[in-house]
Amino acid sequence: MAATVASSADPMGHYEALRLQPAASPGEIAWAYRRREEEWRQCRSFSRFAVQEAYRYLSDPERKAAYDAGPRPGPPEPSASRRRLILSAILLTLVSHAGFISPGFLQAAPPRFHPGDVLIRSHDERTLGTVTRQEFKHRFPRSRISRAYLIRTAEGKGRWFPARELERHYRRSIGG
Repeated sequence: MAATVASSADPMGHYEALRLQPAASPGEIAWAYRRREEEWRQCRSFSRFAVQEAYRYLSDPERKAAYDAGPRPGPPEPSASRRRLILSAILLTLVSHAGFISPGFLQAAPPRFHPGDVLIRSHDERTLGTVTRQEFKHRFPRSRISRAYLIRTAEGKGRWFPARELERHYRRSIGG
């Protein structure tokens, strides 16, 4: 069944939902509602909510008179506290999804190392070396550019490490 636009005589489409004329009696309205409910149970090809809403308005004589008198205004404007509640729920949903999509989003930034820091591997306590220098745009092989640290090992050799790897697997030595 194709949806049609409600006319000015039937602003919300309640008469159309029950397939009635505006001059319908209360008995005709109840009969039309039962018939539409039975149709919905058989085929479910239309909105049951629209039929129930139409019956709710047209079965009450006061609401029917107000409905027939003219176009009904839309739903009431939500209160300020309701808007705040809706916006905070949306924000909470976005932040929680951002945490799942990008897990590092909600975590504090890893500690940055400074020249003179001694780095120790977190899982086995082995010393890597001392931070000598930091570059924000170091060029690694295969044209990869990223932030990097120059580490001087105990043997005196220097080697560049990507900051991401060091900050993930190493920590500063306390007191060293």
